[in-house]
Amino acid sequence: MRRLWIALLLLVIVVAVGVGSLAAHRTVLGDLQQKLTDAEQAVQSGNKEEAREKTRRFQQSCEKADPILDVLSRHEQTLPLQQSAYLLLSLLEQPDPELYYAEVARCRFYLQELLAEEQPAFSNIF
Repeated sequence: MRRLWIALLLLVIVVAVGVGSLAAHRTVLGDLQQKLTDAEQAVQSGNKEEAREKTRRFQQSCEKADPILDVLSRHEQTLPLQQSAYLLLSLLEQPDPELYYAEVARCRFYLQELLAEEQPAFSNIF
């Protein structure tokens, strides 16, 4: 009977770790999406200093989130997001904001793909 309880305890631990990592992954990606939206709205409002600060904050958040995302996702999935995030500050200095918006759309696509890849589904099991 003791083995049954130990097996049940191990099963509960594995499920808790799985659900916890999924929640952490979604939280990190949601935070990044919000910061990206804030930066884009600052550019649209025309406030260059605020846009620069919020874009820098998004880039720093991507740097901080990279080790977490590397544990929760495959590294090759997070690398394009890092590369795209680094381009945003230099594109912000360009006279045409359309290049910045295009890169923001690319970052948003990468974030949505990272979120979709970790979506629990029966197809991941079978």
